[in-house]
Amino acid sequence: MWPSLKELRIIQCDKIEILAEENSSFQQQQHEHAKRPFFLFEKGSFSNLEVLYMWFDFNAVLYGMVPLEFFKINHLQMYFGRNTTSAVLSVFLQRLHYLKTLKLFYGDMEEIFINEEPHVFAHLRTLTISGMHNLIHMRKDNSHVAGPVFPNLEFLKVEDCGRLENLVYSTMSFRNLIKLEVLGCHGLKHLISCSVAKSLVLLQSMRVENCQTMVEILASSDDNGNIDDADAHEITFGRLKDLKLSNLPNLKGFCSRNYNVIFPFLTTLSVTRCLEMKISIDGVLQNDSKHEGVIRITEEEEQGQDDDNERNNDDVDEFEKWW
Repeated sequence: MWPSLKELRIIQCDKIEILAEENSSFQQQQHEHAKRPFFLFEKGSFSNLEVLYMWFDFNAVLYGMVPLEFFKINHLQMYFGRNTTSAVLSVFLQRLHYLKTLKLFYGDMEEIFINEEPHVFAHLRTLTISGMHNLIHMRKDNSHVAGPVFPNLEFLKVEDCGRLENLVYSTMSFRNLIKLEVLGCHGLKHLISCSVAKSLVLLQSMRVENCQTMVEILASSDDNGNIDDADAHEITFGRLKDLKLSNLPNLKGFCSRNYNVIFPFLTTLSVTRCLEMKISIDGVLQNDSKHEGVIRITEEEEQGQDDDNERNNDDVDEFEKWW
């Protein structure tokens, strides 16, 4: 049918009840009251499909025989309606073993990842979660998982998830994370724990903005109030080059415990509208952090960068361009 198709976008088709069904199966069960799928397909119709964008009632994908080729895609971008539950999403994600990029937008779910085993996201490199205003947990801690989830994730962006309480759990692995962006997550009081920070050996860029209740970047205790006892009182971000902290009105410091936080290769430090944060005159974070060659961005330079960022389309702007 479409053996050369590499990208499929299904946008604002809210009346879809059944996304797809194999032609032979549909013909066998066809009767007066049968619901017609959005499209019929033959085996091999989507053999080269790599990218899938969906914006509609996601429950539709559970009905009918969804093409097996859909589960071989590398890049998935989804916009949810109010009816989608985390259980429905989990069933779908369990079958996507080849995903490299996953972008999730909107929806009323309080939790995204339920029972995904480590192999489900073994190839995932990029994860974006945006506009999920009821999201409380990305994933609840589950000690029964056989191995770490997201073992090869390189870029994580979480944006406008105002109720999110925790970014990282013990079952998640960010050992290969290179870039981290957290914006508009007002429920976060800290970004990560000290023990997680010690595992971020490849992290090169960190951006935290507009998190109104964040008090510290590195938590001094875990969710149960237990002291996060890292192996040593020194945490080194050995590859971090760019650090941006903006509009964090309650941020008091990088870590309230007596740790040396070291940035040996930091070249760009931007701190704006963090009124409780103490910074020395030479641009050092006042928590005994050590640095070499830190460059402070001035207000003028930052404004110029913000203007550049505004000219770049984000994912939602890109969607509007398609539409």
